[in-house]
Amino acid sequence: MIRLKKVYLEFPGKTHSLYNILVSNPPKGYQIHPKADPTTRITKSITNIQSIYSFQEVLLNALIPVTLLKSQIESIKKPPKDTDLTYSAGHIILRDEPWVVDLEFITQLSGYSLLHLQRYRKIIENALSSNLCKKIICWTEQGKKSIQHNVHNKKIHEKIEIVRLSTTRKKNPPKHSDDKTRILFVGSSNIPGEFEFKGGIDALRAFKILNKKHKNLELIIRSDIPKKIKNEVKKISNIKIIDYVLPWTQLEKEFLQTDIFLFPSHSTPGLVLLEAMSYGLPVITTDVWANSEMIIDEHNGLLVKPNKHVRYVTETHVPIWNHRPHSKFIQSTRKDDKERIWDIVNQTNRLIIDEGFRKKLGENGRKMVEQGKFSMKKRTEQLKDIFDKATA
Repeated sequence: MIRLKKVYLEFPGKTHSLYNILVSNPPKGYQIHPKADPTTRITKSITNIQSIYSFQEVLLNALIPVTLLKSQIESIKKPPKDTDLTYSAGHIILRDEPWVVDLEFITQLSGYSLLHLQRYRKIIENALSSNLCKKIICWTEQGKKSIQHNVHNKKIHEKIEIVRLSTTRKKNPPKHSDDKTRILFVGSSNIPGEFEFKGGIDALRAFKILNKKHKNLELIIRSDIPKKIKNEVKKISNIKIIDYVLPWTQLEKEFLQTDIFLFPSHSTPGLVLLEAMSYGLPVITTDVWANSEMIIDEHNGLLVKPNKHVRYVTETHVPIWNHRPHSKFIQSTRKDDKERIWDIVNQTNRLIIDEGFRKKLGENGRKMVEQGKFSMKKRTEQLKDIFDKATA
């Protein structure tokens, strides 16, 4: 019997759903497992999802980013027995063992801080250029550019490979028993307080306009939502609010009953976009950073304008968004941009009135997830090749 090679998945804080997918869909010949030990529990208590965006933000402007602190603390531990490779989710490994790292963009390694990237550049570059670091996995072309334009090290550049996010194949949506057109907005289930950040305010503004044009609409919001906004929305009978985390089986019902996925987020990319595509839904999202790599305008969805008052990205391809309600970034998203709102209205209206068009976009998106560049098959093949070379 051939022994499965063991890949130890190490992550800071709470596991993101994309890593649950990785664990349950490993490349052939491998098993991927996270394992808690005393040092992991210590760093998890520091970086747990309830405190990471309050405690960590203080640290970001002080001494050391939590992601790097985790690397320092866990440099003294040993990976689980018989581990062949460590797979790091967004932080460097400082132990004497082979490892690969995946990241959204370069400043994830420095607590999402450009200042800390400069401050701890030597530590980060030494780790990435080490022979123990076998591969740097980026989710997007833009993520790759963020490394190339901020880290000037040929050896590091040669290690970069784009392995796109993926999700599992989903059920075919049933036919509606009524003539309603349902629009779904899903906020984060991992991070509280992201309704504005994910574009919830703009989705509501657009829906209120569309609601005057059409009599058969329904908006479903699965997200935490500020109390003041929630009280206002309750007055609109055809808006359904689910402001708690649903079990996946119940959330799936919402996807299966939906016609349009509206996600005018101020950030990118989102695994939720792939989830929507996997259910055959046309996606409307903001044309910012890497979203156009996932949503091809007029092919599997529609792209809308970003807010003209917001600075989303640096000249070196690093996102500078911030989800905190009192941040300058969120304050800038609150500035009125009528062109953007009307763009959302007009693009959504196209899908409302043209059922054939929205079905075509939805089918194209589903094919991209099941057979194309976002397929699980392609992702696992790439990871197998990476793991094979890293463990040779």
